[in-house]
Amino acid sequence: MVSIILGLSYAEFRFSAAYGPLPAEAGKAAELVIERGLGLKQVIERATPRAFSPRVLHWLWAKQRLGAASVKAGVYTLEAGLKLPDLLNRMANDQGKRLEWQVLEGQSLDQVRRALAKMPYLRHESTSWSSEQLQQVLDKRIKSAPALGFLEGLLFPDTYRYVPGMSDLDLLSVACQRQIERLQSIWAQRPQDYPLQSASELLILASIVEKETAHPDDRSRVAAVFLNRLRLGMRLQSDPTVIGVRQRLITLEGIDGAGKSTHIKAMAQLLQEQGGSVLVSREPGGSALAERLRELLLHEPMGSFTELLLIFAARNDHVERSIRPALARGQWVLCDRFTDATWAYQGAGRGMDAAQIAWLEASVHADVQPLRTYWFDLDPMEAAKRRALSRGSADRFESEDLRFFERVRTGYQERAALRPDCFFRIDASQNQSQIAELLLNDLKECIQSLPAGAPIIGSDCA
Repeated sequence: MVSIILGLSYAEFRFSAAYGPLPAEAGKAAELVIERGLGLKQVIERATPRAFSPRVLHWLWAKQRLGAASVKAGVYTLEAGLKLPDLLNRMANDQGKRLEWQVLEGQSLDQVRRALAKMPYLRHESTSWSSEQLQQVLDKRIKSAPALGFLEGLLFPDTYRYVPGMSDLDLLSVACQRQIERLQSIWAQRPQDYPLQSASELLILASIVEKETAHPDDRSRVAAVFLNRLRLGMRLQSDPTVIGVRQRLITLEGIDGAGKSTHIKAMAQLLQEQGGSVLVSREPGGSALAERLRELLLHEPMGSFTELLLIFAARNDHVERSIRPALARGQWVLCDRFTDATWAYQGAGRGMDAAQIAWLEASVHADVQPLRTYWFDLDPMEAAKRRALSRGSADRFESEDLRFFERVRTGYQERAALRPDCFFRIDASQNQSQIAELLLNDLKECIQSLPAGAPIIGSDCA
């Protein structure tokens, strides 16, 4: 009896399916979504409309044809002329459309979650959860791992394939599991004199090194500088939790002639209108000693390494005497240039060693970082024309050639790519009113994003 039914089903199938293509809109290809967990009968029901042919016969035929093989979840294209046997063969051989989610190197947890929320065909279970809720759930899902103290940086950068019907928690768990296993493997191979106390501290240090290096080739040297500093008992910053803490420090950056200084007064006025006291400062300079060093830097001939040391000497005095006390008092600090300028001018422009700059930055102000950096981006040729029209005698930096400023601009581009959450690029070729509107609107949002009572990192931090 079974043989007769199978024979009939096969004959009917050959007539209606093998020689009749699946229905499809003329000239267009449709997508058939098969979620994880669907059985063969449900797949047949999805693939064949009720009026097309008796589904039970298709199911019987498919059971006989596929044997022990099973259809794979995925997204399958139903192009015009496709027949059911061909579709089932694709499903059995996992030839559906690849669905992929990427975790990019340097992405913050918020960026990763926003990107994941846009992925199609997933069950989005955690989209509305807080980071704390997500952390608690992942603590329970991930095997062979201690309770997670934090999630930032705990998602392994890679491309992850998924199928329809999977949960976003499945992807997050896999990415987190891979990062934890990688950390544990590296931690198990650490030398005896390693100055870190846990794998969590290793992850924090790796995050700092990644932030402070524009090129992957520089990372080993920068990491070696930081580790030697820790071995000597020197601190990289006041507390590991300072990473990511938002401070009331706003900086303006750009090559000479980009027009950034023009807007400082309006920015300070806006900050005051929002109820804040403002310290307006600049670099090099910002304190009595730093201003004297500024004169040397702008007008006295010197080598590149001397220049770098003088810049950080001025910055150290500026931070200790002006910026830290202002932040500790709850003031906003609005600074025309900061350490991003050093990475651009001395790093990219002069070609100074990234490890030296990273060590100096960590020594001088590892715990003081901008909430927002406004980068006035302008073509170096246009900037040169502006300098020629608006200024008198040029200082040492303004006298540099076009190629120097092209390297500086590249340095700023690299810094912006490393710190996308902090950098705000402004097209400085626009007119002043357009720039002012763009700048002040973002500054308002920036002020509002800082919650009341948010930590202010000052000289009295624990």
